Amino acid sequence: MKKTEKFLFIPVLILLLTLSCALLVFGLIRFFILKNAGAETLTVLWEIVPALIVLLFCAAATVYLHVRLKRSAARLGASVGKLTERVASGGEGASVPSVGSLAGLADSLSREEEKLKAAFAEAGALADRRATEREQAAAALRICRLQTPEEIGSDGLRYGVCGRTHYSPAVGANFAETFPLDGRRIFLAIGDVWGSGLGAALFSSRVKTLLRENILMGRNTAETLSAVNRALCAENGEGYTATLFCAVFHCDSGALRCANAGHYPPILTGDTAGYLPVQAGAPLGIFADAQYTEEVFSVLPEQGIFLYTDGAVNGSDGTERFGYERLAAVLKALSGSALGADAVTEGMVAALTEFCGETPDVSELMLVFPGGTQRLFRAKLPEAEGMRGFLSEWLGSDPRKSNILSVCTQIFQGIVEHAGARAIRIGCERGDGHIAVRFTDDGEPFNPLKADENAEHGLGADLRKLGGEIFYRTKQDLSVLTVRFPAGGAV
Repeated sequence: MKKTEKFLFIPVLILLLTLSCALLVFGLIRFFILKNAGAETLTVLWEIVPALIVLLFCAAATVYLHVRLKRSAARLGASVGKLTERVASGGEGASVPSVGSLAGLADSLSREEEKLKAAFAEAGALADRRATEREQAAAALRICRLQTPEEIGSDGLRYGVCGRTHYSPAVGANFAETFPLDGRRIFLAIGDVWGSGLGAALFSSRVKTLLRENILMGRNTAETLSAVNRALCAENGEGYTATLFCAVFHCDSGALRCANAGHYPPILTGDTAGYLPVQAGAPLGIFADAQYTEEVFSVLPEQGIFLYTDGAVNGSDGTERFGYERLAAVLKALSGSALGADAVTEGMVAALTEFCGETPDVSELMLVFPGGTQRLFRAKLPEAEGMRGFLSEWLGSDPRKSNILSVCTQIFQGIVEHAGARAIRIGCERGDGHIAVRFTDDGEPFNPLKADENAEHGLGADLRKLGGEIFYRTKQDLSVLTVRFPAGGAV
């Protein structure tokens, strides 16, 4: 406090005292000069009075400033003292935190920093996991598409089969498989792995590999499922499970020899449509000693077999499932069109997509067993006459014969002239009054309808006159064009 007072008022006091002393010395000098000069005492004193007045004023000012500065210093010291006491005690209302409070705040900030570091680390780990999951999903999708293309199929003289598979971003490991065993038998299979992602895709690939290996060894369908199941159970550390239906179709007799491992029952299409009463069987990968039974069903001409995975039943629009009844109704409408297995699978995917708003994870496989006849012709213009004779004999007295022959002749000639094919297979079938004629060739893709579909004359005009429909596709380096003539068409 004393140091503070000196600092504040001593400089001013020294200044005033110096001024007072200067005036006093000046007055004394003036007094002695005048006195020696013989001036009167009153005159001399009058010269000194102003200096004395100034001296007294300076002294008074000095005292006043001393008192004011001392009080100000006292108030300042009191404020600083109170502040120091609050800082030392950490009491409530202190404007400066205590040492203890600062230490606690530092600890709190340190903990928050650690939390932030942990949060950033977790966010980074989550981003890494998401990136890994995306990479695995992409890898799973590549595996699934490699093992099961989006469209598969095969055509023989006595059958037609087409399969489609769609994978969503989650990559469900459903699959369909078909391939001919020889000229008279074709193998069919459809399955679904419980789960999704890379692990399920790899398990699905293993199932398909084992399935193909065992069926090509000459085992029947039940023996094949048993062998596949044992192999899966022996090495299944991740515990995956799959349902599977497999069958061998005998084209000459229409016999369907099949075995089931917990999959959805196939649907028989045609006049006696319904679900095949197959035994359920145990899913693959659970019980190594599970037993499977081969069953035999008869598929009549103009009937077909539709295989599917859970997406065809459980696909949802957000409020209800597609369901068995809607599946059967759509299948009935599609299978009655006589446009072939590919038209059925394509139409079913379209119906599911329309209902669900997007295409669900689904695999489907359609086998058709035509009730008509087929014949193979060389892709030469002179063969057109033989083709007309074949169709004319098959059509008999049908009143639509003339226009049907005209349309089919134009298609045949168009394939010969523009596709560069070596052979053309023609198949015919009837159903519910309609007639379907299918052209299959090994040439370059060529849709003859596009050439004059809007013309007033030619193929397009003749087809419109009959009220017919046409369906064109390419599959396995083959072009397939199916023309359907409805019952009661114009002649």
